[in-house]
Amino acid sequence: MKSLKETNSSHEGHGRWYGDACGTAFAMEVVGERWSLLIVRELLLGGRRFSDLRRVL
Repeated sequence: MKSLKETNSSHEGHGRWYGDACGTAFAMEVVGERWSLLIVRELLLGGRRFSDLRRVL
């Protein structure tokens, strides 16, 4: 288990830090703002595989 200091230091310079409490926010930060809403919209419409997402986007 990582300490708070180790986890926090890996997010320096990213602007926002949600810690381990919000996996969705972290995933959206990794993917990038450009694709976030499109990906979330497709996932809310139903479970999809990566290849399905790549095809529709």
